[in-house]
Amino acid sequence: MTETPLSSDFALSVLDSIQDTAVVIDREGVIVLANEPWRAFAESNSDADCQVQVGATTGVGSSYFREMRPEAGDLTGAGDAFAGVRQVLAGATERFELEYPCHGPTERRWFRMSAVPVAGEPGYVLIRHTNVSTLRYAKEELVRAKEAAERGNLVKSRFLAAMSHELRTPLNAILGFSETMMLGAFGPIGDPRYVDHARIIHDSGQHLLAVLNDVLDMAKIEAGKIDVHKAELRLAPLLKTCVDSMRCDAEARGLSFTIDADPALTCHADARLFKQVALNLISNAIKFSPKGGTITVEGRAAEDGSVSASFCDQGPGIHPDQIDTVFREFEQTDLGREAGGAGLGLPISANIARLHGGALTVQNRVSGGLRATITLPPAQDAKSRANSRTASAR
Repeated sequence: MTETPLSSDFALSVLDSIQDTAVVIDREGVIVLANEPWRAFAESNSDADCQVQVGATTGVGSSYFREMRPEAGDLTGAGDAFAGVRQVLAGATERFELEYPCHGPTERRWFRMSAVPVAGEPGYVLIRHTNVSTLRYAKEELVRAKEAAERGNLVKSRFLAAMSHELRTPLNAILGFSETMMLGAFGPIGDPRYVDHARIIHDSGQHLLAVLNDVLDMAKIEAGKIDVHKAELRLAPLLKTCVDSMRCDAEARGLSFTIDADPALTCHADARLFKQVALNLISNAIKFSPKGGTITVEGRAAEDGSVSASFCDQGPGIHPDQIDTVFREFEQTDLGREAGGAGLGLPISANIARLHGGALTVQNRVSGGLRATITLPPAQDAKSRANSRTASAR
């Protein structure tokens, strides 16, 4: 064999430093260098169930293609490997890779084979076989975990759908009868404390129903069962309707509203879902605004045709490190936990915005307080995004 720099002790020491099994072959397929891991693997691999097997006698001077023999039952992997190596030797490709199984009597293993020309040594190819079993195990475990999570989500969604009627029916009865008692519809109760107790029952039932509705909405969103029916809507009247429905709650806390929206401004959205977002954001503004404060509701159009509605309070705002937290289901800031609720209002609103092709953002105001903004894309853009999501869902 002709002496080359590859024959030097230095070249062999470099090859031995590679933890993967590695050999260098010449243009005839003869092994000119084989590192120690390669020799050790060859000795232990003679009985392995591989698509590409390594002979126990593999060493310098032997033929790579003779020693790398195909498994009797499946020649595909070996055939692909041989063809790929020959392409690299012929200069038809700069790199060849193949992942193949190589299962021993007591363990399952996978290897990734790579073949590349040796730099500065024309006619020589470096071939490495890397054990990727750990990565393969991790991928398989990830797939199993994903499938288990999907099954869990399906069970959860089915449970929530089945329990929706069972939970709402008794709640409606509690709310209805407690309201009857509060109003004294069939005459005075007697002790006025009973009226207070009935009011507490009614308020608690309303809170429980609101939490239940949020949980069910979140389950529907996760299951992709929220239908979006968009239409051209006048934004200012829509915002006023939402503000009017929350005015009593605001006035009870000494709060007032300011609405700033062009009467002619329109948006392309589902009216019911938009109202749900607006009511969630107004409710948050009421919770966190100080007594005597003002909640500002704004409607704006951008140059690109997008339309936004902002809801601004004068509360303490959110620490920048916690802004991401409020968009995660059931997670709240310390102030959020004190104010009550399940921590689903913003996540639901953000998902509804995404279903419209838009986005929900929150940011602290320079003057104090928080600004929550839902932005909807231009009508044509919203339509194309919705079609894209529908196609991908199918």
